[in-house]
Amino acid sequence: MISKKDVMDAVFCLLRGAFPDDDIHADLCPAGFDRPAFLIETPRMERSPVNCNTVEERLDLTITCFVQVDDWHRSAAEDLAARQEAALELFRDGVILTGGRAVRCDASSGGMDFDRAWVDLTVRYWETRRAPEPSPAIGEIEINTEYQEG
Repeated sequence: MISKKDVMDAVFCLLRGAFPDDDIHADLCPAGFDRPAFLIETPRMERSPVNCNTVEERLDLTITCFVQVDDWHRSAAEDLAARQEAALELFRDGVILTGGRAVRCDASSGGMDFDRAWVDLTVRYWETRRAPEPSPAIGEIEINTEYQEG
């Protein structure tokens, strides 16, 4: 069974491999953090039924990209765009490896602000539902097989 942490760890490893010298934060950046850096957030997780034995797990992630800022706390737009594109490129294959499986992921450039850019990532995979507790066996059944005319 794949957990939210498994997916976040896989994304962390992809970023670490591509940007070995950058800080990577999860869910919250500390005050005064060093740039360049990344922030991985999971704003939403949802589960929906596929059939009686299977559910689809959908995990939305936001990867925020930070580069150096100037005296007015603005980053160069071309530096942000390059960083965003490099992060987006990590998900070109459409899958990430986690929990011993290759799970589907869809990535898009989410947007850009004065000092940050972000990539939106949606990861989808199927899991088996927990087996319900078995009902007690039926003891006896009585069936009346006599035919009565009306």
